[in-house]
Amino acid sequence: MRILFFLLMLTFILYPSGLLFADENDTEAVSLYKQNYFIFNGHGDAKFQLSYRIRLIEFSRSWNLFMAHTHKADWAITTEESAPFREHNFNPEIHLRWQINKKSRHLRHVQIGFEHESSGVAGPDSRGWNRLSFQAEWTYFSKKESIPGHLHTKFRGWIVVDREENNSDIDKQLGPWEIEISYTIHERWKVGGQLAFTFRRNSIMSEYGYKTCESEFFYYVQYWNGRGEWLVDYKENTNIVRAGLKFYVD
Repeated sequence: MRILFFLLMLTFILYPSGLLFADENDTEAVSLYKQNYFIFNGHGDAKFQLSYRIRLIEFSRSWNLFMAHTHKADWAITTEESAPFREHNFNPEIHLRWQINKKSRHLRHVQIGFEHESSGVAGPDSRGWNRLSFQAEWTYFSKKESIPGHLHTKFRGWIVVDREENNSDIDKQLGPWEIEISYTIHERWKVGGQLAFTFRRNSIMSEYGYKTCESEFFYYVQYWNGRGEWLVDYKENTNIVRAGLKFYVD
């Protein structure tokens, strides 16, 4: 209720000031959502994530209701016997999203929603939890022509409403929030390089990507250190570097 009250107050503050209107990149009915990448570790095994969203209802230029799904997988490509998938994590959600004027150089998006995340299997490897989530994003554009780019910050918090018995302490292990900080350098009005860090309880993910002016993807390196990379082993610490391609979302 406190989150809902905060969002209502935010609406009354921003709407009269004219800051709330649709971002041009959020007008498509179907689009990429979270990060989309295909990367490999030192043994050649793959990790990939596919994420998209579909607009269900367009209430106004500022308010949209979306359904989204994110699928993350650990693929043992180098295993001789059938190249199995070690794990799948499924994350469907529905959220109400407010698009905010990018020219404000500050708050870009605010959304609140409900999401489910699970390992998609039964038995001892079954993991799952349901959350009410809140997300806000800020962007600050550099005023120096010598360093063209922007600083982007995303805060994401959640309240756990249900969890499986097999992961009854998952909120204690992974915490109630995460924050992502990234800086993107532009080359001739195209994305050149991006350095990002995501902080969460007991874990940190750092990323570097480089994009040429002609390509539609990043050459991408991801380093994960901590817990919660995968749901089944959410208590185990992972320390791993992977590299590959990330598909670009502005």
